[in-house]
Amino acid sequence: MYARSSEEIRHVNRTGLVACKSGTALVDRLPHGLAYVANLEHGDHAALFYDNLVVAAEYFCAYVEEGICRKEATCFIGPSRELYENLFEQVGVKAASLENCGYMIHRPLQDFHLEGEQSGKSKLLRSIQDCLRTSLGTGSSGMRFIILVGSLSGHLSSRVLLEFEQSIGTRSPYPVSILCCYDARKVLEAKSNLFAELVRAHGHCVFQGIAMPTSTLVGIGVPPSIGLMVQT
Repeated sequence: MYARSSEEIRHVNRTGLVACKSGTALVDRLPHGLAYVANLEHGDHAALFYDNLVVAAEYFCAYVEEGICRKEATCFIGPSRELYENLFEQVGVKAASLENCGYMIHRPLQDFHLEGEQSGKSKLLRSIQDCLRTSLGTGSSGMRFIILVGSLSGHLSSRVLLEFEQSIGTRSPYPVSILCCYDARKVLEAKSNLFAELVRAHGHCVFQGIAMPTSTLVGIGVPPSIGLMVQT
């Protein structure tokens, strides 16, 4: 599943990501928020609240790139393929090349909400299990998931989105890390305390470049813009 020959390595370089040497971490050269996301471990379930998709794509690239170093493929569950490719292209990454090398898989979100709310949630969970089973069968050490859960907000209710997140738990028992992504503006505009509930459903949170375990969000040193919303 992973590139091994010199030609394959050159091909990976052309995707826009830097092909790392075996055992070499890339997180030391990244800003804190990006490094935090890239360094997510097996079992981690994180929420990324982004201001715009270009900023989100920078997080995605750091996450995918570190996955390459760790021999973990990334499954991107998001909107249409065109939007998915354009998203990575904006930060100079060729998503199709990453897929050709076995580093990334794309699954459109549209596949998961066509049969109603509850079945959509179940299909998302089954997709995670199926992708992981396939990845482990090819010799990978685990898998990474980027899920643009917020893109389903027009099709699934806030209640069902929250139930999906809670069904994963703040930690997963499987050799996967999961990065769930939401447009911060839409979440904060919700009339309910959706932001606080989503934060509680995850083990890690990234908001306006600040990244930390959610267990530390209520207490001394918590940025007021986050802490006040979590306590509501």
